Amino acid sequence: MTIETKKGIENCPHSKAIDEVIIENAFVEMFGLLAENFDDVLESVLSSIEETLSKDDSAEKLKRIEKDIASLEKKRKKLTDMYLDDKLTKEAYDDKYSELSKNWINVRKREQYSPNVHYHRKTLQIR
Repeated sequence: MTIETKKGIENCPHSKAIDEVIIENAFVEMFGLLAENFDDVLESVLSSIEETLSKDDSAEKLKRIEKDIASLEKKRKKLTDMYLDDKLTKEAYDDKYSELSKNWINVRKREQYSPNVHYHRKTLQIR
C-alpha cells in the first residue's frame, strides 16, 4: 500500500476503486436471483455431479464386487454342504475353503480400495 491509498481514494486519482455500495447491491441482486432459482441451480449442480460420477465406473465396480462376494459366499456354502454330505474329505474341504477365503479377502480389499465405492453405496441406498 502506498501513502496515497492510506489517505483514501481522494488522494489517489489513478485508483480503480468501486464504491462499496455498488458491490453490495450487486451481491444482493445476484443472491436474490440465486435464491429465486435455487431448485434449478441445485438440479443443475446435481446433474453435473451425477454426470461426472457416471463417467467414473465406480458404480459398475461396486456391482461387480458385490456379485463376486455373493458368488464366493455361494461357493463357500456349497462347499460346506458337500463336506457335510460326505462328498469331500476334510483335507479337500480345508484346501478349497482356504482358497475361497483368500479370494474373499482379495475381493473385500478391492472393495475397500476402490475409489468412490462407499459414496456410490450410500447414494444407491439413499435413492
